[in-house]
Amino acid sequence: MPKIITVGGVHGVGKTTSAKLATESLKRTGQVAYVSVGDELAAYAKSRFGKRIKQLTMPQMMTGWHKVLEGINRKKSKVVIVDQHYTFLPRGSKNQIDLLSRRRQFESTVPEQVHYVLLEAPLSEVLRRRAAGSKQRSTDPKGIAREIVGQRICARLEARETGKPLTIIRNSAGKQDETVRRIAAIVRRHL
Repeated sequence: MPKIITVGGVHGVGKTTSAKLATESLKRTGQVAYVSVGDELAAYAKSRFGKRIKQLTMPQMMTGWHKVLEGINRKKSKVVIVDQHYTFLPRGSKNQIDLLSRRRQFESTVPEQVHYVLLEAPLSEVLRRRAAGSKQRSTDPKGIAREIVGQRICARLEARETGKPLTIIRNSAGKQDETVRRIAAIVRRHL
């Protein structure tokens, strides 16, 4: 099974661009692949149920996650950079209970998580990127500020629970090359 390096952050922080560029910069090694959880889940939701991701029930979402994990495990790469959002389910919530009850059936298929990366950018840049993007995303500054804080909390909780390192990278305008180099350096440590 490949090792997983998760690159997360809010929409508009540059995680997809940075993760793809880091993968491309390491392409010659032949040992690194890229997977977008959002793209994989969206394709699964549409092909299997004719729905959008947000319309899936928790059992359908868990089955979709299982399919994503199976796809990651089929990668011939030593490391897979996984582009996703960090998600925290409140203790005792129905979704957390559903997730925990299904976790055992997936444990044998979960690749080794080796590092978490959280990309952040100034609120003004996230707003600008979202406004310029092709997908409709919230441009409410207060809502985005809550998303940014939520992503940081979730990433820290996930890293603490797994005992794996978390690197927070500030992906500011004009710093894309530096962000890509830092992600690539993390990946190289696991090749």
